[in-house]
Amino acid sequence: MSETGSPLGIRTLFDSGATCSVLPRAVRQAIWTEWFSNDAQSYPWNEPFLRHNRNFSTHDVLFEFQDSAGRVETLRCSAQEFLSSPWVPLDGSPGTLACFAEPAHDDDEGPYILGANFFWTSIVRLDATHRGDRPVPGQAAPYMQFAPQRILSDGYKLAGPWELEIHADLPPNMQAVLRDQPELQA
Repeated sequence: MSETGSPLGIRTLFDSGATCSVLPRAVRQAIWTEWFSNDAQSYPWNEPFLRHNRNFSTHDVLFEFQDSAGRVETLRCSAQEFLSSPWVPLDGSPGTLACFAEPAHDDDEGPYILGANFFWTSIVRLDATHRGDRPVPGQAAPYMQFAPQRILSDGYKLAGPWELEIHADLPPNMQAVLRDQPELQA
């Protein structure tokens, strides 16, 4: 609990298919003012994309996840991939678009979602023994594992999510399809 008695943190869903992460309005506004260095009065209400011109390649974001037993695990990952996207504004103006939406309800209640931008920063593994859509009784409780999606050496980034090759051993014509590079076709 915080000093004011309100709970710390938020419950979140993980959805690799969600274009935007859905966060409480206060978190989104803090990203707008504290990370993007924008004036609070210029906050773009009800817009799913936040435009900015910042480079966060030398910064990290820390996520703290608490499990059902109260243990807290910290995940340190790239702020550049979480706070930016590969998309540029459609009007051709400079900058990038960050994918953060507000909850659809006026009361700012969840569900909150860590979407595609979270998966650009982290490798996520869900481990659960299931039979159909139900956990198998007597088996270990389901759990998640996280790892930053980057390679560091002595604190320096060697590769990030866009440089990591997951399918390096595929035949050239399949790599051509995956990479959308027809020049690799055999």
